[in-house]
Amino acid sequence: EIADVRCVGVSSAGAKDGGGAESLDLQACAPEGSSRLRLPSGSSAQLLFVLSGKLATAADGSAVDAFARRRLLRACRAADSSLAPRQARSTGGAPTPAAPSAPSGDFRLPDFVDVIVSWSSDGGRFGEIYALQVPCERSPAASPCPLDMHLLAPETATLEPGMTVPVTLRIRNASNVGPVSFYFVADPAPELIWLGCERSEVIRLPPLSTHVAELRAFVASPGVFNLNRFRFFVVSLPPGAGAVPASEEAPLAFTFPVERLLHAKAAES
Repeated sequence: EIADVRCVGVSSAGAKDGGGAESLDLQACAPEGSSRLRLPSGSSAQLLFVLSGKLATAADGSAVDAFARRRLLRACRAADSSLAPRQARSTGGAPTPAAPSAPSGDFRLPDFVDVIVSWSSDGGRFGEIYALQVPCERSPAASPCPLDMHLLAPETATLEPGMTVPVTLRIRNASNVGPVSFYFVADPAPELIWLGCERSEVIRLPPLSTHVAELRAFVASPGVFNLNRFRFFVVSLPPGAGAVPASEEAPLAFTFPVERLLHAKAAES
């Protein structure tokens, strides 16, 4: 059972001894529901979160538990010899600075963060899993695209008559300045056809909000297919958000160069 997912940044002073962790506000990009996820044995799940760009509020809990967690995180950082070179590369020799404890308008996310997953199981067992120094997807030198995209789909599928593959497309307005309007196009491929929607209507997203599109893909033969065949056309940007104006007559086109592979297998006879 996944009880909690947290994210921390490391201050330049604390990185030397594994301390200096500041919790960052982590928002789940998923439908409202239970805060705890229970996974059967051998199963997996994809969780999608967004760093909101501010420090997290202090959570209620035991001060002893919080101290023990900080010590455990410090020990894991110290044991991972790969962190020091990565921190040095990210800042030209100095440890990665975390965002200062400043007003929200002056807040800046670090280039790397630590992700902490708290878990529990039957029999009273519990613990934490650490993913240390995870690079943030959107860095200061990121693409000028004002959107973030996440594609959720099964990794494998067994072909049966009439079978289609569910694909969930989540698009987020990464700007906190103003709304972004866009539409997307789903391109077909040999042996891969999109059902229901190949071109969306114009979608207007308020700042930092998310749009979810549920699609179906029809695969005609066994093979490995890249489901990321989406193009995004921005037709409106917040004032001052880009050097090139966008309109429906002259939209700004973007793609996300990542693969989401589906292995389609033939049904056993």
